[in-house]
Amino acid sequence: MQGYQLKIIIKNSKPPIWRRTAVPGDITFGQLHRVIQAVYGWKDSKPYIFEIPQKKIKIGPAEDQAIAPWLQNHKWIRYTYGSENPWEHRVEIEKEVDDAWGYPRVEKYKGANLPEDCGGIAGYYELQEKGMAGEEEYSLETINQYLAEHLDFHKNSGTSEDTGEYTMERWLMEAHPEELEELAELNHLASYKNLTKEELTVRLKELLLNEAHMSQLLLYAGADEYRVFLELTAGGRGGRADLNFVYRSRLLRSCCILTRDTTLVVPEEVKALCRKIITPEFEAEHEEIETLRKYCSSACYLYGVTPVSLLTKLYNQYEGTRLTEEIMENRCRELMNNGGPVTVINDSIVANELLEQDAYRMLLLLQGTKPYYIPPVRGLFLQYGVLYGEAPDQNGLELIRYVREDLDAGQAQANSYFYEAQALIHKNYEMEDLIAAAAKYNITPGTKEQLAGLSERLRSVWNHTRRLGDRGYTPLEREILQKKAGLSSGAGKPGPVQKCQKIYPNDPCPCGSGRKYKKCCGR
Repeated sequence: MQGYQLKIIIKNSKPPIWRRTAVPGDITFGQLHRVIQAVYGWKDSKPYIFEIPQKKIKIGPAEDQAIAPWLQNHKWIRYTYGSENPWEHRVEIEKEVDDAWGYPRVEKYKGANLPEDCGGIAGYYELQEKGMAGEEEYSLETINQYLAEHLDFHKNSGTSEDTGEYTMERWLMEAHPEELEELAELNHLASYKNLTKEELTVRLKELLLNEAHMSQLLLYAGADEYRVFLELTAGGRGGRADLNFVYRSRLLRSCCILTRDTTLVVPEEVKALCRKIITPEFEAEHEEIETLRKYCSSACYLYGVTPVSLLTKLYNQYEGTRLTEEIMENRCRELMNNGGPVTVINDSIVANELLEQDAYRMLLLLQGTKPYYIPPVRGLFLQYGVLYGEAPDQNGLELIRYVREDLDAGQAQANSYFYEAQALIHKNYEMEDLIAAAAKYNITPGTKEQLAGLSERLRSVWNHTRRLGDRGYTPLEREILQKKAGLSSGAGKPGPVQKCQKIYPNDPCPCGSGRKYKKCCGR
């Protein structure tokens, strides 16, 4: 069956927000509207219109007709959703595809889901400036499962799975040029910009089947992606893939074919090469690199910026080794060059997430000369790298319980809100930001007493959460250190909130912002 690959772009989004979506070729514009609503997570609550600008033709619900005659003869069409502050989209027709699966699929995406009732893209950016955008993380696996279950326009049509042989050459030849360029960039292929598709295909095949290059991909793959890859090479075709996981994995994106039914297949040429590479000695080297990755991840979570000297000291202390700082720095640079979680800057390792707008420099100013929190045992240190966060303690569990039982939230909402609050505290946000974040999960204290109760429990979580600004110490631990040093208290800013049953407009807000209640959470 014929289908189309479409790139559905939200107009005026910077950077562009888009969904590359494959759709069956025999659907109507009304069905395409339903697809667009689904891939952006919207509720189909507003009017819509398609336009063929080249022909000055508009197609709405009343004029519904097949898409094929129009998509065959045009490079793009316009889709507008909503009448007041509408969402405008440019729908680019990238290519015709063989639709062997029969239902729409999102192949790739950029940008999170946006709230449909925020006033269009302009309204969204206004909310973003205020820290109230409320965007939702996108899940390819979830959306494609929904599309398969609810928007299969050809159920029971007898479509069959592609059973042809999957080879590296076939995979690369069938890929979109943009995907080939992304693959070339991912694998640091030199001078690929001016190559034709055929030339790029040949170069990529040579690179990906090069033993030295494949060894590097395998050596520096994280434990989870390495395990999945070995299972695929041993068992052939995998089950339905977690697409978000695949997209984050350099190894799986470089060496696995993602079929139309979202399963992963390793080409036979790759399997043969891996059997040659993976020896007991190779496995031991991979384990050593994985251990270093865990150390770097834990250091990133606790400190953000970690001197190589400190990382070396911790590694030698916990592992019983005698690595020099020079060896440690070289190993971290190799990890950095192969997609690791850190960048080496001025004899320190820096979490990649702090590179944007030189956030690490601001963090260093905030940290000043504060001491580093050093966990007493190896397992306690490494847990922060595995979780990249902290499991809820009794304070976190109490917050979750209060949100669920007293604020009538669901279990998933309560859990998500806890981890959001913890992340904000960890990144040095203020209490008012924690209160504001509750709205993102539709958690709204309805009374002053409920607000006070939420603030009190957030305070407890605050005091026991490890913060980047305090180099891994919790505010409570910092306060204890300051008292021991004979310094004034203040580590737990803003200070403890007193229990209260009634809050008046001119009272200080219980969120700790320092503002009057009527000017803050009581607005």
